[in-house]
Amino acid sequence: MRILLDTHAVLWFMLDDSKLSRAAFNLISDSQNECFVSPASHWEIAIKISIGKYRLKDNFEDLWLDVVSQFSMLAIEPRHTAHYCCCHFTTRTRSTA
Repeated sequence: MRILLDTHAVLWFMLDDSKLSRAAFNLISDSQNECFVSPASHWEIAIKISIGKYRLKDNFEDLWLDVVSQFSMLAIEPRHTAHYCCCHFTTRTRSTA
C-alpha cells in the first residue's frame, strides 16, 4: 500500500510518541507499505518547534535525516500545482449574525 503520512504521523512515529495510534504505527512499520512524506512537513515541524508547540530532545536536522532515510519524499513540482491558478474557488464567510 502507498501511504502519504500526515506531519503529525511522521513526527509521532519518529519520536515514538504515544499519540500515534497502534493501527497507524503498524501501517507505517509494515515493510510491505511504501510511506511518503511531503516536503511541507519539514517546514511545518520547524514552525511548530519555533513557536514552542513541540520540543525535540535531539537536533532537528538529525531528526529530518532519519525521516529521509526511512521514508520516500513526495516530489512536488510547480507543474503539479499550476492548474490551480486557473481554478475558480469559492470562499465561505462566517455569518456575523
